[in-house]
Amino acid sequence: MPPVQTGPAPAELAREVGSLLAALQPLIKPSVGSDLRVGLFMVIAALEGGLENTRTNLKQITNQLLEKEITDRLTVLEQGLVDLKRLC
Repeated sequence: MPPVQTGPAPAELAREVGSLLAALQPLIKPSVGSDLRVGLFMVIAALEGGLENTRTNLKQITNQLLEKEITDRLTVLEQGLVDLKRLC
């Protein structure tokens, strides 16, 4: 099963963590800015891994409705990845 098929999947959770880290950016002291960026790099890696696994598993889906649902969720996640990369 693809990681974004049901429930809060790894890629979706990574996107949520990335959003939380992004929200912290204006609130933190400059001395911990590099720590926040490291966290963002880790989130980006997790998100990219989840997307890659999902794209691979998507090739095995025969249900067109399910394939469309997953593809739509991938599009949202891919945009989230672009947004997170802008923060680094």
